[in-house]
Amino acid sequence: MFFQSNESRKTIIAQLEKQGVSQVKTLIAAGKWPDNFMPATLDWLKSKEDEATSFQSTSHLEMASTASRAATAAERAATAAEAQAVAAVEQAQIAHKALITARIAAAIGAIALISSIIPYLLRTL
Repeated sequence: MFFQSNESRKTIIAQLEKQGVSQVKTLIAAGKWPDNFMPATLDWLKSKEDEATSFQSTSHLEMASTASRAATAAERAATAAEAQAVAAVEQAQIAHKALITARIAAAIGAIALISSIIPYLLRTL
């Protein structure tokens, strides 16, 4: 087995980073990647795969957490909207009662006006 010095390994890793995972895999599959680079290359590919798996796991956990927080916020918003709807119904009922009271007051005012005019009209006849 060929052992690489730390410096040559760093140089290989720099080349791998420059090429990128997909390009390196393509070169290996085509037999165009140097055999003496393979130990460092395989270690690098494994670390990239581990990073991707870790990122996906973290991403899924973050998405689940975000979805849970969004569901909680939506539930709170629905509860607040329901409370506002109840308050709006109560206010509408109060406004309706006030309208009826105002109509009654207007009718009483009209009757009082007519009552005060009748004696005047009767005297002028």
